[in-house]
Amino acid sequence: MRTDTKSDLVRRIAAEYGCNHSTKYFVDKCRAFGVEITPQQAHATVGPYGHRSHQDSKRVIEATQSLLRACDGDLTMATRCLKIYGRGAKP
Repeated sequence: MRTDTKSDLVRRIAAEYGCNHSTKYFVDKCRAFGVEITPQQAHATVGPYGHRSHQDSKRVIEATQSLLRACDGDLTMATRCLKIYGRGAKP
């Protein structure tokens, strides 16, 4: 019986959650599954961040559109709100 390698786990995470995440995301996800990998291993498996296919999920697109509607289409204001409140800070 073949056990999954660390690369297989990274590929499975990429297939399930998408490749449009940072290398640190893959390291943290693997750690949550109880497997320790280095950022270099994740990078070697899924490739450089700039060359990965970026596919936004439907939920992300809807949230983005909702934020822009709340900001009356003002992209600068939406960006500022994300910078201030986007990391879980309380208003």
